[in-house]
Amino acid sequence: MSLESHRNLCAVGALLMVLSPIAMGPGLGLLGLVGLILLLVGLNGMASDFREKKIFDNALYGVIIAIVGVVIAVVVLALTVWQTMALSGFNVLSPDWGRMGQMFSGTLTQGILPFLGGIAAVLIVLFVCLLLAAIYFRRTLKILAAKTKVNTFETAGTVLLIGAILTIVGIGLLLVWVSFILLTIAFFSIKVK
Repeated sequence: MSLESHRNLCAVGALLMVLSPIAMGPGLGLLGLVGLILLLVGLNGMASDFREKKIFDNALYGVIIAIVGVVIAVVVLALTVWQTMALSGFNVLSPDWGRMGQMFSGTLTQGILPFLGGIAAVLIVLFVCLLLAAIYFRRTLKILAAKTKVNTFETAGTVLLIGAILTIVGIGLLLVWVSFILLTIAFFSIKVK
């Protein structure tokens, strides 16, 4: 495939990731996943076109870190819920659903504090992994900016990193979304000879 094909794959992938939170219905996550796969395939091709392996490697490391972070967060969340239910006397193996509302009626240290601690651990894991993934993806975008002479890549990378940092106060996810809009524009701005 040519640079133009790889550019188009990346641009369509980034566009699908932009549309993913806007789309309503059961295909919400699927749209973003397809976009991510197209983006990675296109970046792999661009790494070959520019003979720069780090274009793909850094993006792949970022995606792997994000996936590992989500898996760890889900496991910690499941264990937190399990522990909270067990500490409150709720038998998970033979549940009495009528007692479900009494889970937090015990002492503060038995019920809610361990639960809140687990939720805090989940949020910390997600934050750190998102930040690391953004750092690696930004490296990819800096290399692309240098190779293609399209500075919008570097801008998208900076907005992505700032967004990852600001997820701690909530507005960061909006900036991450904006970074994918900039990324889509950057891919469509690549001049093909």
